[in-house]
Amino acid sequence: DALFCLGSDPVALSIIEEPASAGADVVIGDAASLGLPAAYGMGLGMFATRESFLRQVPGRLVGAGEDDSGRRAYTLTLQTREQHIRRERATSNICTNQAWVALRAAIHAASLGPGGLIDLASDCVSQAEELAAAVDEVSGVAAPVHDRHHFREFVAHTDQPAPAIAADLRDAGYAVHAVDDHLLGLCVTETNADATEDLVDTLEVVA
Repeated sequence: DALFCLGSDPVALSIIEEPASAGADVVIGDAASLGLPAAYGMGLGMFATRESFLRQVPGRLVGAGEDDSGRRAYTLTLQTREQHIRRERATSNICTNQAWVALRAAIHAASLGPGGLIDLASDCVSQAEELAAAVDEVSGVAAPVHDRHHFREFVAHTDQPAPAIAADLRDAGYAVHAVDDHLLGLCVTETNADATEDLVDTLEVVA
């Protein structure tokens, strides 16, 4: 039987239905949105699966428990197939310490808190909607192309060639990309939401 693998976003998961309820067996995603900049070769992936598949998961699993004083504690609970135990049957080869990356993500998520994570996800939806509405007012541009919910990103249709518009916007300091000859990909996050008005003004000039 085939497994149902679903890609998602850790921030979006705070407001959308959990993948398991849709029948997902495995959930993957890029967790860099949890406070990790795109620099220094850092990367953080998200991986989850059903308990029945745990012993097929590569790497080490950390579980929550209690110490002798009854305080919550974390420990390596499952690492039966790691290379230092059964090297000939290992499913992974972890040689570098990713604790710093994981710690950054944990601090970011903890600083937001459950309510803050939901607020951030809601902003990712509303900011994309607001930017799409503003872009749609620009002559020669229609947005969003797809009539559905958008999370951070959306696609706009341009009457003029999109690669030329994207190049002009990049020269002006905006990171956009041409999806097709007349399709432009735009993205807004909590880190650049204050620049959307200037982006729209520039788009009016170059489009």
